[in-house]
Amino acid sequence: MELRTVLYGYNKYQFQFLINEEEAIIVRRIYDEYISGKTLLQIANALTAESVVYYRDRTTWSKQAVRRVIENSHYAGDKEYPAIVEKGVYKKANKLRLEKGGDREKDTPEIRYLKYHTKCAQCGGRITRKAHYSGKREAWHCVNGCKTSRYLDDKAFLSDILSIINCVLDNPNILLQPHSEEEQYRPSIRVQRDERTLNDLMQRDNMTFVSAKKMYFDVLADQFDLCKIDRSYAVTDALVEYVAECEPIDDVSTDLFRVIVDEILVDDAGRVSIKFANDAVIKTDERGVDDERTC
Repeated sequence: MELRTVLYGYNKYQFQFLINEEEAIIVRRIYDEYISGKTLLQIANALTAESVVYYRDRTTWSKQAVRRVIENSHYAGDKEYPAIVEKGVYKKANKLRLEKGGDREKDTPEIRYLKYHTKCAQCGGRITRKAHYSGKREAWHCVNGCKTSRYLDDKAFLSDILSIINCVLDNPNILLQPHSEEEQYRPSIRVQRDERTLNDLMQRDNMTFVSAKKMYFDVLADQFDLCKIDRSYAVTDALVEYVAECEPIDDVSTDLFRVIVDEILVDDAGRVSIKFANDAVIKTDERGVDDERTC
């Protein structure tokens, strides 16, 4: 089954998240119905019965999917996502959720950051945290059920992350990347055709700005989408310079991570790696591995 890569309720255009108005109606409905007294399962069953699309041809909703909508603070708006519901509505729904669930442990900002920036290297799904797994200790696991041969609790997971980060802070040059030799822009046949059409239009004596404006910007947008960003060249120098000024850390720093980290990955062995802002991937050290950058 193909998975969503963009949060329900939003579209992504280039580097910006925009509200998907049709899905936003469903998001607001979920909050309103939950606050009015309906259960997660009742809301999920109603959406499924009405064949409300979750993604492409998928119209089956679970109570877990509904819970994820209610729990996700992005819907109340932040630096990346425009608000779909008011902050008061978000807080009211989650206060009700916690009251229904009893005295649950509340995620710290650091844990919340890691939950939404860590992916499974096997399927690309999100890695999340289950507190007090089996009544004993917490567990970090793939939401799609991918298994790892190593048990990841908070101690192991956070230790690996801090180990990589401090290794990079101690030796910023490990982030250096060779400049890509790949062609950064390769126009498609359609774009080449549109470029020729635009050039012909610009040569006409009766050409006006109004007549050419839409096509001009459409061609620019298509050209931009076909450009491959060489972050090894554009970002590495600035990233290395920034990291060189940072001190080692003892705890997860969301402020630092938002600047230097792109995403955190967990493979089938439970091995942690971090993809940095310039696409450099640094992994935890492991005996017998000498062909990858490790800390």
